[in-house]
Amino acid sequence: MALWTDLATWRGPTVNSGDGDRNGNEATDRMVEHRGIVLHIAEGYFEGTIAWQKNPSARVSSHFVIAKDGRIAQMVDTDIRSWAQRSGNPTWLSVENEGFVPGALTAQQIEANARLLVRANQIYDIPLQIATSPSGRGLGHHSMGAENGVNWGHPQCPGPAIIAQKPDIVARALELAGEDSATPVPVPERPRHRWIIDD
Repeated sequence: MALWTDLATWRGPTVNSGDGDRNGNEATDRMVEHRGIVLHIAEGYFEGTIAWQKNPSARVSSHFVIAKDGRIAQMVDTDIRSWAQRSGNPTWLSVENEGFVPGALTAQQIEANARLLVRANQIYDIPLQIATSPSGRGLGHHSMGAENGVNWGHPQCPGPAIIAQKPDIVARALELAGEDSATPVPVPERPRHRWIIDD
């Protein structure tokens, strides 16, 4: 089980994840690959977003929810699919950020997203770089699906202000990882050590 309890408070589980709850087939619950992290805007508040994801009728979830003050809630095991970006669910981790379009992330949210990106790099070899399409790897955003003709839904999420902050998140992640933050973004992919978290 991949719970990042040193970074996030576990607020799951939610039935709105994987396929096992619907089909009884645990194998299809698992992520097929970890290509990167997708930024979302919650169009709501921190606790309200968590409550909505735990409501079975919502049929939505994300791996993480980040409050404006930087608190992180984990809703779904990072080895299990969330229901956040349709056809991207089997291959991308998802982060809902408290707020509303056209708002930007707070400094605390930038820091929290950077910490999640570093951990994803350490565990799943996700590169510390910007992704601009579902075929890329690194830090993506929800609307990059629609921008590339892929069925990810919500073409307005997370909005231009947050998309413009992706370089800030990657730069901070590079600092946290002990790399040169002046490295151009996107950076070349290179081998990483894997950390395996097991319960």
